[in-house]
Amino acid sequence: MTLHQSNLAAQVSGSDDFWALVIVVALCYVVGNWEELFGGGAGPVPPTPGPNGDAHERPRQAAHSAGPPSAARGERPWLAEAGIHGDLPSVRAGKPKFEEPYLSATQVKVWDRCRHRWQLEYLKKLKPHDEESQGLKFGTVVHETLETVFRWAKENDYRGDLGSADMRLIASRAHSRALSGNWLYPNAGDAALDRCLDYLEGSTVGPHDEVLHVEAPITVTIKADAGRTGLLRLAGIPDLVMRRSRSLVEILDFKTHRRVLKPDDLTGDAAQAIYAMWAHKAFPGSKILNTYALLKHHRTVSHEFSDDALRHVRSDFRQLDAEISTAQRGGAFPPSLGPHCFECPMRHHCLHYAKKWPRPTSR
Repeated sequence: MTLHQSNLAAQVSGSDDFWALVIVVALCYVVGNWEELFGGGAGPVPPTPGPNGDAHERPRQAAHSAGPPSAARGERPWLAEAGIHGDLPSVRAGKPKFEEPYLSATQVKVWDRCRHRWQLEYLKKLKPHDEESQGLKFGTVVHETLETVFRWAKENDYRGDLGSADMRLIASRAHSRALSGNWLYPNAGDAALDRCLDYLEGSTVGPHDEVLHVEAPITVTIKADAGRTGLLRLAGIPDLVMRRSRSLVEILDFKTHRRVLKPDDLTGDAAQAIYAMWAHKAFPGSKILNTYALLKHHRTVSHEFSDDALRHVRSDFRQLDAEISTAQRGGAFPPSLGPHCFECPMRHHCLHYAKKWPRPTSR
């Protein structure tokens, strides 16, 4: 063995523990995200629930190709062939800039998890270093695809079956555009389109329905804490707002979770409460229905917030606003260190993280 080989062997031996840890973490990630990474597009398509929740089968057309056979033969563009002309509607780009100060459901989650992270992200406005995971990109592709479809329906005052051939072509083209900015493993990309098509095939825009808002930023103001003056601004971005009748408005949130969400998850969702408060002011006299569309599980979960529930939510936001104001005056934003720190997007800015888990020095 040469001297170079001997040194190399020593280096490899000295880093065995490190690489073993890397391999374990990688295997855990792959196992936890197997369907989205490799297997999402395989297997038979389960029954799709109808508008009333009843399951029914619908024939599926190939949706993973660039279009109908004529497109493959180099004839006229397939989108024009379907009778749909013009460019697709643009999707919302980046995070909206709400008027400061404001509170959102995301801020609530971050504050409850780690106040130091809240300081870094929302007070100092530092940017995360991490690239989005495959799971987040999967959700982005699904949301951008459905956003495009419903924007098209709104702009063209579309009424009818969202699972029609024309609408499937729009969804396929929107999906391709979304993938161009969010790279996914091939089977995960197919699975994202499957989620969208399955939902659209069970949905319609009826003669009395109206697409009101698609990924539109909303704000609602409430009275601040008794010890403070002015108003407290709450902000959010509902995926879709639909008028179902003269007296019913539905707010839909598309979910790609593997876990089956339940009504209790919806009632405890601060974002849904903000949407409901906004909708009651925007559509006075209408019944407001908040709905999770569970795309993986082909079902929906709905809830109507009562006046008492919304009063409690407003009280919770006032308390949170008071806590943040107290922390800002005293400069106290203590960290909450734990296993979640390893996935925190702000860990590269966190001195507490660096002190608790210092980077290994090279040998």
